[in-house]
Amino acid sequence: MRGRPRLPNKPLKLKGIHRVKKRQADGSIKVYLYHRATGLPLDEARLAETYADAERKMRTKGEGTFLQLIRHFDQSAYFDGLSDESRKQPRGSLQIPPGVVSQIPPPARQDKGLLV
Repeated sequence: MRGRPRLPNKPLKLKGIHRVKKRQADGSIKVYLYHRATGLPLDEARLAETYADAERKMRTKGEGTFLQLIRHFDQSAYFDGLSDESRKQPRGSLQIPPGVVSQIPPPARQDKGLLV
């Protein structure tokens, strides 16, 4: 056989796994695996499956925020039907009237692009 010798199958390597070593009462060391971004524990026997579950549960940046609603509106058919002048108005940072702030949920108030 020519070329490189074949290596045995490598174990599965995934980025974003936090390995924690804990010393047990009997003196042995046990390794616990956690998904780094979510902190969810991973099962070593079903590593790929539990890692994929943790990735699905990970919240995407900007999900469920006020600015996401603005982006959704910008891509809507209603927005496309507006006049050119209305569509060209700046939407980079929004000024919210003080009376409306109490109606916005707390996670949405933490948006950096939202001026209160």
